[in-house]
Amino acid sequence: MDPMIAPPFEEPAHRPGQSALGADGVLAGGYIWSAEEGMRRLPDAGGLAAPKAVNDDDVIAGTHTCAAAGTAAHAAVWAGPGAAPALLPDPATGTATMANAVNAQGEITGWAEAPDGSRRALVWRPASRSS
Repeated sequence: MDPMIAPPFEEPAHRPGQSALGADGVLAGGYIWSAEEGMRRLPDAGGLAAPKAVNDDDVIAGTHTCAAAGTAAHAAVWAGPGAAPALLPDPATGTATMANAVNAQGEITGWAEAPDGSRRALVWRPASRSS
């Protein structure tokens, strides 16, 4: 996925405990749920998983932090409820990134923090749709 960078913006106030529920009962918010398997933690690959959104195909977008990637949070995507997180590409100016939403086409929106502390909106598009 290739990121597209927008001008700086101010992030809206955070809502603690905010999560999203996909059509098949996959919960984004640290855990996933299905009628077949009940509640379980989203795979975090030894780091801290912070999912924010899920689409109807159970693609989950959020943030992953682990020692291997440094201490900054990085936007991540999970291809499904049992998949390991994949870090999304950071723009050259980003020190931290966050993914906040994913649509039916698999496009993910979020932001990157620049070294001066400003934030810029990003859109990551699947490689097959980036043209």
